[in-house]
Amino acid sequence: MLRYRSAIEIGVDGREPGPLSAWHLDCYRRTEAGWQVQWSQATEIR
Repeated sequence: MLRYRSAIEIGVDGREPGPLSAWHLDCYRRTEAGWQVQWSQATEIR
């Protein structure tokens, strides 16, 4: 499991890009091919 905070610029549905702060939670699984994301979520920080 990996939890981190990001500050990105994003545009949605054709709108002008704007700043977004978010917490991310990612779950990885180790396979023969290496580490693979199994689940990922981002939650906006208001």
